[in-house]
Amino acid sequence: MSLFLKLSPKGQGLLYAILAYSIFAFTDVCLKVTTQIYDPFSVALYMNIFTILFLIPVVLFNGGFRKTMATKSLKFHVLRALLMLGNFLLGIYALGTLPLTTLYVIIFCMPFILNILAVFLLKENISVHRWASIAIGFIGVLIALRPGYTPISLGIIAVIIATFTLAFATISVRYIDKKDHWLSYIIYLMLTQTPILALIVMYRGAPLLPDFTDMGTMPWFISAGILYVAALSLMPQAIQKIDASIVGGLIYLVFPWGILYGYFIFGDVADLWTLVGAAIIIVGGSYLIYREKIEASKLKEIEERNIDHGTTH
Repeated sequence: MSLFLKLSPKGQGLLYAILAYSIFAFTDVCLKVTTQIYDPFSVALYMNIFTILFLIPVVLFNGGFRKTMATKSLKFHVLRALLMLGNFLLGIYALGTLPLTTLYVIIFCMPFILNILAVFLLKENISVHRWASIAIGFIGVLIALRPGYTPISLGIIAVIIATFTLAFATISVRYIDKKDHWLSYIIYLMLTQTPILALIVMYRGAPLLPDFTDMGTMPWFISAGILYVAALSLMPQAIQKIDASIVGGLIYLVFPWGILYGYFIFGDVADLWTLVGAAIIIVGGSYLIYREKIEASKLKEIEERNIDHGTTH
């Protein structure tokens, strides 16, 4: 813990993002398993139910709902929740039809979208080094996916749309008041999504609750609920501490997890092209982190010089 506190705010943000993406990767495994039994709408609803169950004690420990829900940015919380709902449903559908590695290489296009949005909506300055690192990652995506050889299925189309909704949801966080409690990002997400999902599931004639006696899916739902709370808690804190474009670039780091989980849990074997693409993607993500560290060091040096200059006059 002491080592974490010694990190700069940007260093903490990087660590939050890396942990969040790593946790999200295993959450995807839980969802992929449960889509073999339930349809995407039911999986999303049951996932939210378990998330809420594990979220309540966390909220109470942090001062209760009144404290954690206080906000002046309600409309942006709701907007983010709706965007995340679209991403959630499309992602769950895709998980049921695609290997993890295929899904991830498509999602890896998100940093491009995020950088363009960051320039026009957030007025962020994207350095040449960042564009270069993301371009390296995109080359890796092209090598892994091999457009023209991979047929365009409904699952692939779903992931492409989900990638856009994820980018917009990431951007929307920057419009939310930084004074908002980090738990508010999860609470409003659950409050907005769960009633909508419940209505959809009811309309489809499916049960509102999963079969709690089914030991084939219960451990996965429980694990997903716990991990989802953890990952959703980390991501907003990361975005508040580092540029949205940096957070987007770090999404490349989930790819190795996708290869490992796909092989050991689902028996999916990544081919040579996928592995080569993954290696290039990791290089791009690593270079992005390296450049962020250098830029942070330069900024700190400038601030220290300004302080010294001020004390000598």
